[in-house]
Amino acid sequence: MEKWEEYLAGSIPKAKYEANIKLGEKNGLVIELLDDKNTIKIGFGNIISFRVLEEGYVQKDIYNVDELAKYKSEGFANMIYKVEGGKFAEDTKEIADGYMDFIDYYHFIIITQNYNIDIVTEFLPEIIN
Repeated sequence: MEKWEEYLAGSIPKAKYEANIKLGEKNGLVIELLDDKNTIKIGFGNIISFRVLEEGYVQKDIYNVDELAKYKSEGFANMIYKVEGGKFAEDTKEIADGYMDFIDYYHFIIITQNYNIDIVTEFLPEIIN
C-alpha cells in the first residue's frame, strides 16, 4: 500500500511555489522551487525516472486517495514527500526488467502550484546552493 512521509521537513520555507525543472548529464535532476521571495534548489543527482504532470490534471487514480487527503488539507505545505509502495516506482521497476532488483532506490513526489513531479532515484535528494 502506498505510504507518504514528509521529506526534508522544516527545511523549505512555507510558500506557494512553482517548479522549474533542470535535467542534464552533468548535474542530474535539479528542481527549483520558486516564489516571490525564495528559490530553493533540490538536487537528485542522476535519476532512474521521473514523471511530470500539470497540477490541474491530477485529480484521481494516480496516487493513494488517503495519502493525498492527509497532506492536501494543509496545501501540501512540505512540498516533497518520500513514497513507499508507489505505483510509479513499481512501474519503473517492472520496465527495468531486473536492474532495480540489485539497487536501493527511492520514490519522491513534489507537489507545487504548477506540477506534480514523481522521481525515482538511487540517491537521497538534498537542498543545494
